[in-house]
Amino acid sequence: MLLQTSPLELGSHLASLKFVSPVYSESHKQDKQHVEEVRAFRKFRNAVTSLSDELENFADPESPLARALSNIATLSALPELPLAPGLTRLVALFTSEAVEQADNQLERQIDAVRVSLDGLNKYLERGYSKRFPSNRYSVVSWNTFCVGEVLPALFEYHFGQELQVSTGQHRFRAGGPGIRFLTAATRTIGIRKTNGEMYSAEGLRRLREEARRDPQLREDWIKKLVSPRSTDAG
Repeated sequence: MLLQTSPLELGSHLASLKFVSPVYSESHKQDKQHVEEVRAFRKFRNAVTSLSDELENFADPESPLARALSNIATLSALPELPLAPGLTRLVALFTSEAVEQADNQLERQIDAVRVSLDGLNKYLERGYSKRFPSNRYSVVSWNTFCVGEVLPALFEYHFGQELQVSTGQHRFRAGGPGIRFLTAATRTIGIRKTNGEMYSAEGLRRLREEARRDPQLREDWIKKLVSPRSTDAG
């Protein structure tokens, strides 16, 4: 059995499957790393939302936040204040061009932050719905589809032959190149049973047979994962 494509291309396809597995199935509930990602993402999204809400108060010049930031901008623009400045000197300081520029710069910066946060919120919402969709395949359904249809399609694409599962003299001792490929691929992708254990050779054979009896026919999905290989000579 010879690889008809490059190891890099095969590795790329397996890496893609590893990435989408927690997206399409509920297997993410078994993945500690994924749980940590969800927690960190939600914390960050809440921080972005909270800051966006706070900046809405800046639109009201009489709000505590607007007053505080305006005062800070003014003080940042002032030179070191003398210990006992005269009234005329104070008026000149607080009405100087530097103070006015500081106020204008503050408004521009707040507007820029607000625009960035609005864009970030939209980006996070779109990404969240795709990365953590509510409608997923069950672990068993996804594993059956992946082991029974997707991986055999990858095998045929990369090795140029149909994936066969041989049992030899012992009915429950599945083996052969097909099983060896499924075993290596599922370990690489991280496909596990509902109890978190890896599939045995016989377990993989059963998933393959189940998929053949009741194929889901998600051919478009598979075609998107595996781009057509060029058949041009040379």
